[in-house]
Amino acid sequence: APRTREAKRVGVLLPPPGARGRVAAPAREV
Repeated sequence: APRTREAKRVGVLLPPPGARGRVAAPAREV
């Protein structure tokens, strides 16, 4: 159980590279 919670926290704090690309794309447009 603790591992699942940690994984969720890490996923929220450190999103995958795909998320950064999506967030960076609109940021550049603005």
